[in-house]
Amino acid sequence: MCYLPEHLIFHIKRFEIPGKKISKFLKYPKILDMKAFQQKKDNVNNQVTRYRLISIAEHVGRSDTSGHYTAHAFREGHWYLFDDDHFQQVDEKEALK
Repeated sequence: MCYLPEHLIFHIKRFEIPGKKISKFLKYPKILDMKAFQQKKDNVNNQVTRYRLISIAEHVGRSDTSGHYTAHAFREGHWYLFDDDHFQQVDEKEALK
């Protein structure tokens, strides 16, 4: 990978065919260092290779045909839960579970 983007987005497959949800817990870091995926010679501008987790979208439900999405987002030093038209501040442990 020659150049890393300013923002990095991962979409992780959470459904099997024919729509059954993969419910296994997925652990992810708050800080992700992409240095291991970039050859030293490619980092010509001494790019920052570390990304901080700032949001998570999550499907709540058992299949791809039922349930809805919620999101957690980090802003100004706090985590928030967004669920339809409601939002509330939550602690980091709740946001990253």
